Amino acid sequence: MFECEYDFNQKRQHYLDNGVVGFEKLIGEDLLERLEACFDRIIEGNYLTGAPPTNRTHMPNDSYDNLTRISCPAIADPQMVSLLMEAGIGVVANALSESDFVQAWGIQLINKVPGEGPEFNIGWHQDGQYSPWLFEGDWITAHITLSDVNEDDAPVLYIEDSHHLPTFKQGLHKGQITGQAFKADLYEHGLVLAERLNVPWKVKYHTSKRGDVNFHHSRLIHASDNLRSGKTRKTFSIHMRTSHNPLVINEPFLIRNNPPQTSYYLDFADQLMCPVIHGVATDLVGFAAPKQTFEELNRV
Repeated sequence: MFECEYDFNQKRQHYLDNGVVGFEKLIGEDLLERLEACFDRIIEGNYLTGAPPTNRTHMPNDSYDNLTRISCPAIADPQMVSLLMEAGIGVVANALSESDFVQAWGIQLINKVPGEGPEFNIGWHQDGQYSPWLFEGDWITAHITLSDVNEDDAPVLYIEDSHHLPTFKQGLHKGQITGQAFKADLYEHGLVLAERLNVPWKVKYHTSKRGDVNFHHSRLIHASDNLRSGKTRKTFSIHMRTSHNPLVINEPFLIRNNPPQTSYYLDFADQLMCPVIHGVATDLVGFAAPKQTFEELNRV
C-alpha cells in the first residue's frame, strides 16, 4: 500500500512519547493530485452530489480571501472517502492505536490564505475538548497538507509534552484550553495558557513535504500562525476514533452554530459524514435517526 517502509512499532512509541509523529512520503503524487482536485472542487462550491457540506465558515467566493474551514465535505464529494482509504490514513491510525477499527468522525478542509492578524490564525486548542460528550478516551488527528510546509507556511505549532495534560472536562477548565480556533492572538493567548496551566511553554513546529502526513494526539495543545510565504495552504484534517473510544451517545449529536454558519447533526451512522475507513465499527448498530432534517433544522 505504501511507497515507503515504516517501523510502526517505532512510530507508535514516538507518538506515545511526543504526542505527534510524521509519516514521510506516505502519499504518492498521483493520489495527491486526486486529493487536491477534490479539495479544489469543494472550495469552489462544485458539489458532486448537489448537497453542500454541513458547515463552512466562508462561502466559495469569500474562501480565497479568508481562512476557511469546511466540515463533513464528503457529503458534497463522496470520492474523498475512497481517496482517504486509498491513502492508508485508517491503516496508520489503526497501527498507532492498536485498534479494531478507525472511524473518521470529523473530516475538515482548511483553506489557509496569506494574511496578517489574529483572524488568519488558528488559536491554541486541544481537539479532545470537543469529544467527551460523544465518546470516551483519547483519539488521533491526521493532517494532510497538499504542498510543502516550511517555517513561513504556517506549520502546526504544538506545546511539547502537552498531550500528557487532561482534557478540560477531566480537570482543565474550558477557559484554560479555549475553543477560540479563529481570531485568537497566539502570543497573548499562549502567555495566558502558560500561566493557567503552570507548564513549561516549549513551542515546537512540524514542517513537512508534499505527501507527508502528520498524526497527533487529541490532547496535544496546538495552533497555527499567520501564513507569510504568500502561498495558500490546503489541508485535510481528519479526526478519528477507534475501538478504544466507545460512544456515549446513541443518536446524532446536534451542533449549534451562530449565523452565518449553519447548525447541523453529527451522525456517526452516516458513512459520508463519519466514514469508517478501516475495519468494522460494530457499535453503530441501533444508532437512532435525526429528529429533524438538515432543512428543518436550518430554517429555525
